[in-house]
Amino acid sequence: MWGSPITVADLIDCIQFGATLKDNLCLCVNNDVDVIAAETICYLDYYPEVVNDKGVYSEFVAFKGLQLLYYEQQFNDVLMNASSQKKPWK
Repeated sequence: MWGSPITVADLIDCIQFGATLKDNLCLCVNNDVDVIAAETICYLDYYPEVVNDKGVYSEFVAFKGLQLLYYEQQFNDVLMNASSQKKPWK
């Protein structure tokens, strides 16, 4: 899953089927994403390191020009909330 594109819907499906995520993960998307939808392509990565009070993202995120969408507990809360809703994502 690391470095591989995954849709928001597929990520939510993973949570619904029992996958657990670590707290030090973040969800990144392309810079041109304005609205998050089920078909939005995203990437999982580790939370950026803090160096001199500045977040330093992984080489993968920097190379792809991705932006941070959600991170740590906020990320888990959003996914758990979405997975508990009865509305089908696909």
